[in-house]
Amino acid sequence: MKALYVAGMLAVCVTAWAQTAPKPAAEDNPNSVKLTKGPTVASAVAAMAKTVNARVIVDPAVTGSVPASMSELPLEQGLTAIASSKHATWRKVYLNDSDIPKKADGTIEVGKLKQMVELASLAPETSIGVVDPKDGRVITTNRTSVSSPSTQAWLKDRTALYVLYQPSVVGGGVPGTDPVTDYLAVQRNSYAAFGKMTPEQRAQAMQQGMEEVINMDPQVMAQMARESMQALQNLSPEAKAKLMDISMAMMSGAQGAPPPPPPPPGQ
Repeated sequence: MKALYVAGMLAVCVTAWAQTAPKPAAEDNPNSVKLTKGPTVASAVAAMAKTVNARVIVDPAVTGSVPASMSELPLEQGLTAIASSKHATWRKVYLNDSDIPKKADGTIEVGKLKQMVELASLAPETSIGVVDPKDGRVITTNRTSVSSPSTQAWLKDRTALYVLYQPSVVGGGVPGTDPVTDYLAVQRNSYAAFGKMTPEQRAQAMQQGMEEVINMDPQVMAQMARESMQALQNLSPEAKAKLMDISMAMMSGAQGAPPPPPPPPGQ
């Protein structure tokens, strides 16, 4: 389980960086530059959508902040920039209002909408038909030019939505087409699976994971160490600080909680 090695490498790299990092500028230094955190993905998307009165649905899995300059880009250009920085994807979707999946309270069911968009995006260049045995009807999907008159007439009668989402299909549907997406998807799935385990299963997974780390190719291990340190150096000060907190929490948890203070005299 490579995730175990990555967690350990995180602690090692953050600790090493903390020992070599330059001291922050004093608060009263007039030449110091105060860094401000950029807007969240949702806030940046909302700002871009407002300028063109568009409706954009953001997958809750696409999190974190983005540079403030991204929120000033034209909508589709900005969505492309955010998707690239977050290893996400965006699509412009046309649906009848009645076909937009909604919860009982009327809000859009983002998870189901995301599934619909992903499956439609995987349609081949030629048309495909799938027969539903429950009702004997065929579901057809085909790719056509968006500029054709017939397509424009079809789109005109439907509601346009933009959907920014984290792909759940590894590699955007074709494994191996995007190694970075593949790698990150494996990591996310690993963390999600760990969170669903029982204490006994977690202990077993950790034990077997340690054995895999021990048997890792030494060259791969050394390369991961170098790349981890380089990636750490390229992070923003805010991200480094967050990783430092995570690293300290990891090491504190590994050592166990400190003993409680002694009771006051007389008790």
